[in-house]
Amino acid sequence: MIFPALLLSLQIAGISPLLLQPNHQFIVQRPTQARISKQLSVREAIKLVKEVARQQKSGPRIYAYEGPTVVGSYPAAWPDQPGSVQTGYNTCGAPPPPELMKNCNKAMTLTLIVNSRKPRGGYSVIFASTWGKDNVYKHSWQYDVGADRKVKFVGQKGDGLPGLVQ
Repeated sequence: MIFPALLLSLQIAGISPLLLQPNHQFIVQRPTQARISKQLSVREAIKLVKEVARQQKSGPRIYAYEGPTVVGSYPAAWPDQPGSVQTGYNTCGAPPPPELMKNCNKAMTLTLIVNSRKPRGGYSVIFASTWGKDNVYKHSWQYDVGADRKVKFVGQKGDGLPGLVQ
C-alpha cells in the first residue's frame, strides 16, 4: 500500500510512482531530461508575458522624459525577475529647463510579482506600480501563463495612471 503522504510527496517532487501487481510495491520513475526541459521556468514565463504585454493596447506602462522627448515605458521598465525597481514619471509636460527638471520627475516603484499556479501549473505574473506620497496610488496588470506557454491577460485594476502631460 502506498501511503497518501508519500504519494503526494513524490507527485510534488515531479516523480511518478508506478504500481506493480500483485504485491502493490512501487518503483520510482525520475523525470527524464526531455520532461525536465519542457518545464516552464519563471524567467521564461516573464519573457513570454512581456512579449504579449508589449503588443497590448493598454498594457503596463508609464510616461517619462529621456532627454527632450517623451517616451512611453512599457513592460521593459519592470524588472526581468521578481522584485522592484525605482523609476519616475513626468508631471511637467514639455521639458522644462534642466535646472527645473528635478521638480517634474516624481518617484514611482515598479514591482514584478510571480506566483506559481498550483496545481494547474504555470505562473501568474503581475506588473504593479505605486506612486504618490507614501505610494498611496496603485495600479496592476495580471497575466497567467499556462504550462503550455499560452499567455492570458487576466485584467488590470487600481488607480488611474499618471497621464502623459503634453
